Amino acid sequence: MTVSRWAYNDAADGSIEVGQTSDPTPVPVPTPSTLALLAAGAFGVRRWRAQRAAA
Repeated sequence: MTVSRWAYNDAADGSIEVGQTSDPTPVPVPTPSTLALLAAGAFGVRRWRAQRAAA
């Protein structure tokens, strides 16, 4: 027998479901507007650096 994955639970009276590999609480996903702001900021920094290099 080979054990390829293991898990533990440190909560009292808690259980581990079959196939559970992480904490069952969902991980928040960034909204599209957050990603758009990040992309706009990266574009602005890139443009600013290009203008500084050209001057």
